[in-house]
Amino acid sequence: MRGVALIAVLWIVALLTVIGAGFALDMRTETTLTQELLAGARARAAAEAGVFRGIWEVLKPDRRRRWRADGTERRWSFRSYRVVIALQDEGGRIDLNSGSRELLGALLTANGVEDERRVALVDAIQDWRDADDARGANGAEDPEYQAEGRAAGAKDAPFNTVPELQQVLGMSRRLYERLAPALTVHSHLPGVDAQLAPPSVLRALLTGEGGSEGALDKFLEDKQREAEVPGGAEEPPRAAIPGLDPRFLSTSNGEIYTIQAMATVRRSNVASAVAHVSATIRVTNQPKRPYTVLAWREGRELF
Repeated sequence: MRGVALIAVLWIVALLTVIGAGFALDMRTETTLTQELLAGARARAAAEAGVFRGIWEVLKPDRRRRWRADGTERRWSFRSYRVVIALQDEGGRIDLNSGSRELLGALLTANGVEDERRVALVDAIQDWRDADDARGANGAEDPEYQAEGRAAGAKDAPFNTVPELQQVLGMSRRLYERLAPALTVHSHLPGVDAQLAPPSVLRALLTGEGGSEGALDKFLEDKQREAEVPGGAEEPPRAAIPGLDPRFLSTSNGEIYTIQAMATVRRSNVASAVAHVSATIRVTNQPKRPYTVLAWREGRELF
């Protein structure tokens, strides 16, 4: 009987040990999940703070002391948070609706699209955004879309968003991802403001006459150095970029901006959470409501 009792006690101890180990594992898992959720929430809040910091820069009364809204990344730190902020005046991007066919073609060429495909894509974009159903020489209207199994056909109306470009016949996802940072639907300009344009747009504007990739690279390096000017300091005037095609140049009205922010929460020098937030705003110049939000995006990688 004593042997049986001893065996029973051993089984009970073993069972309690297993139960205790399982409980400890569950508690550890729940603690880890809670920490990850908390870090994610903090990173998201920090990214939102970065967006509002960017909006504050856009709305500064003294234009000379604003951050340049040309897509340059700026670093902002507070407490344990590291935030990267980029301001982009939409006048520095190519408008999918009002941008000229030649400008769209130049952007495609700068992204390695060969002649035949480039012409077809420009015509297809034009057929998508214009109001008629007349097919361009190399474009696509309803019959061409339906032949590819796309019953909706061409839109025959302006683009509402940049991602809509993926629906244009002949546009691959890989090419779209290269083009998207250079595009907008908010500038309503036939060209772009070169002083506010991101590198992908500037490369499309080069004519090769008086300009070069080397000169552009130097301009971009100077621009990044200017971004390190301490907050509140006046930024120096920027030199003109040689060799840009004058047909593609316009002046922004400084009305629509996109502010992107990426926040990282660090613990023991290891990134524990990263969050991305982007807002597109319209400046109203009204004291009670100085801006309106046109679009707000979270969670998608922006940088």
